Amino acid sequence: MIKYLKDSFKRKIARRFTKEYPSIISTYNIKNIGEVEFANWSNPFQSPIPLDENMIEFFNQFIKPGDLIIDIGAHIGDTTVPMSLCSGAQGLAIGFDPNPYVFKILKKKYFFK
Repeated sequence: MIKYLKDSFKRKIARRFTKEYPSIISTYNIKNIGEVEFANWSNPFQSPIPLDENMIEFFNQFIKPGDLIIDIGAHIGDTTVPMSLCSGAQGLAIGFDPNPYVFKILKKKYFFK
């Protein structure tokens, strides 16, 4: 109950004051790719979005290595990154978002280890 009240209070504060929220770097071990670091947003209205192997497998049906990917309205890149993993190092993925707070998170790079 205490956690619920704290989270509720954070959301109320966030609704009243526009501010920047930092990124949280998460590391995922993706089958056939390896470790990938992904920047999630610590906004109290946004739950962390995991990189999902099922999403990568879905995009592999349409995107081949070397393809050009453009994601307009990319938010934090939770779709852009899986698509870019499908296009590989030979391809290019570009993500745009008009929200300046989200764009700062989108600008964070993800890395293969």
